[in-house]
Amino acid sequence: MIKSSFTYNEEFILEAQKKHKSANQLRKPFLIAGIAVIVLLIPIAIFMFSLDAIGMGVSILGFLLVVVGSLCYEKWSVRRSLRRSPYINDEVTITFSDEHFEVSTPISQTSLSWKVFTKAQEFPDGLLLFHGDHIINWIPSASLIRCDIEDLRHFLKSKIQDYQHITN
Repeated sequence: MIKSSFTYNEEFILEAQKKHKSANQLRKPFLIAGIAVIVLLIPIAIFMFSLDAIGMGVSILGFLLVVVGSLCYEKWSVRRSLRRSPYINDEVTITFSDEHFEVSTPISQTSLSWKVFTKAQEFPDGLLLFHGDHIINWIPSASLIRCDIEDLRHFLKSKIQDYQHITN
């Protein structure tokens, strides 16, 4: 039986989201396009102000503020929602058995069949387990108890058909 134990806190959740985003292949082109739009719109806004087209310049700057603000909003909303979570700063123990994926905290216990998991992605510092496209479990390598990532990799490959290595 393989076990993992970690503290469920802000740092843990932000790291899990970061891994989930980095594994999304469509995210990079959109991110590059977004940065290109921002870089192009800043000089256009400055040019509009120099032509005394204040309304157009303010509109462009407003749009830029919305785009940049949306990037900051995500981290803020995660931090805000975690403050209200009953699980914040709880010690989480995950047990990988032949029958189930079991998550235990001081206030709850959940057991999932391996059939629930649709994909696993291995990163240099841990594993993301997916149930569907948007529900994930992040398992940091450092959280493994009395086993190493090789043991967990071998076990998960026998349980989850779509197993990928991510080298980001």
